[in-house]
Amino acid sequence: MISNSIPKQLRLSVTESINFNWEQSGGLLLFSTQRPILEKTKRLSIKNSSINQLKWNSLILSSTRKFYSQSHGIFLSLQKLSAKLKLEKKQKQSTILNLQLNLNLNERLNKFQSDLVLISRQYRAVLTEYLVSLSQKSKTDPNLVDEANLIGLAVMLWHLCEIIFIDQTVYVTAREPLSNWYLYHFSMNNNSLRQNIFQTNNSRNDKKNKKIQKQNKLMKKQNLNKIDLIQVLQSALVGDFEQVFFFIEQELSEIKKSPNMNKSLIRIIKFIRSELSSCPRDFEISNLSGSVDKLKKWQRECQQKIERLPEFNISYDNSISLLIKNWKELLLIFAGDFDVIRQYSQNWIEFLIANVLWVNPSLTIKELPLLVEQCRKEFINTEDTPTNEIIMMILKNSPIKVIRMIETLIASPWLSAHLIDLLYHSKIIDSQKITYNGLDLREHYLIEFCQRLINCNDMFITTSSYLKQCKTVGRSYIELFLKREKIDSDNYAKKLINICTKNDLYKSAARIKNTRAIQLLQTNNNVQALIWLISIDPIRRKNVLINRTVDKILKNANDLSDLEILVNSISSVINEKNSSYQSDLFNYLSKYSKITHLFEKGQLQKGAKIIVNLIETRTLPKQFWLTILNDIAKLISLQDEIIFDKHGTFVIMNFLEQITTFKHQSETLLSIHNSQIQKIRFLLVKNLGKSLIY
Repeated sequence: MISNSIPKQLRLSVTESINFNWEQSGGLLLFSTQRPILEKTKRLSIKNSSINQLKWNSLILSSTRKFYSQSHGIFLSLQKLSAKLKLEKKQKQSTILNLQLNLNLNERLNKFQSDLVLISRQYRAVLTEYLVSLSQKSKTDPNLVDEANLIGLAVMLWHLCEIIFIDQTVYVTAREPLSNWYLYHFSMNNNSLRQNIFQTNNSRNDKKNKKIQKQNKLMKKQNLNKIDLIQVLQSALVGDFEQVFFFIEQELSEIKKSPNMNKSLIRIIKFIRSELSSCPRDFEISNLSGSVDKLKKWQRECQQKIERLPEFNISYDNSISLLIKNWKELLLIFAGDFDVIRQYSQNWIEFLIANVLWVNPSLTIKELPLLVEQCRKEFINTEDTPTNEIIMMILKNSPIKVIRMIETLIASPWLSAHLIDLLYHSKIIDSQKITYNGLDLREHYLIEFCQRLINCNDMFITTSSYLKQCKTVGRSYIELFLKREKIDSDNYAKKLINICTKNDLYKSAARIKNTRAIQLLQTNNNVQALIWLISIDPIRRKNVLINRTVDKILKNANDLSDLEILVNSISSVINEKNSSYQSDLFNYLSKYSKITHLFEKGQLQKGAKIIVNLIETRTLPKQFWLTILNDIAKLISLQDEIIFDKHGTFVIMNFLEQITTFKHQSETLLSIHNSQIQKIRFLLVKNLGKSLIY
């Protein structure tokens, strides 16, 4: 996930005679005299200009490759689940209304919704794993710091989108998920993320922070407080009970050790600890109104106790009075005091979380947009960061704006593509009704991500899975990207052909087979080249090249029986691919291989019948006439049994006359001596006599 700052169509004159143009697929066109013209067909045409094309691939980390691979697997599982649900809906529509069928479909819809939540969490898990890996590597490689920060933002935004858009049905109110989200991503230890989002220019907050810091210095000077009070108050605002209790215990320990120990202060802190221990935290799904009433009742009682507690009304010296006042305000935050909450909220997000937790605990996620607007007005003078604006759009439930802001402000194509795909399957947005550059929104962002992914080494197969989901231009992009793929092995060629077959790109598949065959021919791997050539369909145009390849193989073969492997390989290709390849040469090789097997088994007469059939059907190539003739001579010379019957003998006699007629026309036949022909004639006449008698 490398940030891409280069525009898609950047055209800039380098000198008076040299220009260049960036390609979307990761390349550079260098040309002279004139610029390329982008035609209506979206093809570059260049007139009166020389052109050079430079291409490169981006090297990616092993952790990045693992991240892409894991997220790709999750993406495919989502597509399968969605396709299965669509099929069941079609079956329901084509079937007579059935109550049981409707119930099953409703169950499947509910199951699909829960599956979407699990898939979203899986995406977030692989993002988090990738973030951890990058964070560790960034300690030794400073160049990865920005990348790690980007992934940290992606994890935080994805989590919030999951709460607002995907996982609404799980939560009764907004208080628990928003509090957990804030505590997880904006803890005191995650300073880099806090600074990235909360870079504010609020003079009111600056004055307030200076005042609190001054109080802390005064109290620490008198050994009355060893804790940063701002952290305590922020923990209270966002509902971090664990951190607040830790601070309380630490403060009690410090006060007891202090020589100026104040018993009233100890009683106040113990009172606060006791009250917070009884504060209702978890809301019951089955009894939401009862849980809200229980919290409201605790808050009212808490405020009444604060008013009645004598320690809060006694006059102390300046430092003790400030400290007691701060502890009182800490408890008032939990009691839902709006003024105190506003006073100590440093940004509108903290203010929102505190309102949802302690002022409006019954607020649901769907009711959040109105409260977001009110909280934002309280911090109207705050200067927002881009990520801050995205968070606001998510909380306002504006998914389309969120996707577009992620694209423009964060420049994360992975996040945009996978998030909009998940929202599309969740029916949160209907991307087909929203177009962008002529494509529906989901397809546009998937294409954007694929253009980034294709520039990484060995990522074409993964890219093609994403492109297959793009119904409008996905097939065209696969065909385009196939042309730039380097085929360096049979296995990779087969993988590419499998992609072509799944997308009905038969011409591209034939081109890959032909390219691989030529590569093998150039390295003298003729047998494998022949197998690739025969697998091309339609094969008619390749017959000349195939025959030349076979001739090349035969010249290097010591014996025709050595070609058995070749014949078996070619046969398997023809049977598997249902190839239309037909050749007298191949038919002869196949039958001759069978003849050799029959002779080895002692079945001479069956082998002789195949020889006669080859001669009679005139499918015997001339370059093998001498070989067949020698085999015939060996069979006829056998004294024990008659191998050829009278019909076979007459066929061979006619074949012998053919050899005599064409002898002067073929270099192969010139090697046959006339004495050999005479000897075979004598043996044939002798065999004819035997066949007539027996």
